Amino acid sequence: MSLTTDVINGVVVKSFVFALLCGFIALVVGHESEATPEGVARATTTTVVISSLAVLASDVLMTALMFGDL
Repeated sequence: MSLTTDVINGVVVKSFVFALLCGFIALVVGHESEATPEGVARATTTTVVISSLAVLASDVLMTALMFGDL
């Protein structure tokens, strides 16, 4: 592996996947939320928690796939 490959895989590809993942989670949770201040607050909290866990899990999976440890 070279530095260029590591940077492209580690920074560009992963960041793009994380952005899509967080955006999709926010879209789904926001769409199903109640149209009240409490509903929006609950949807925001749920989105942050689920997105954090999804980014962590996808980071482990992508690192294993990209760098051949899986």
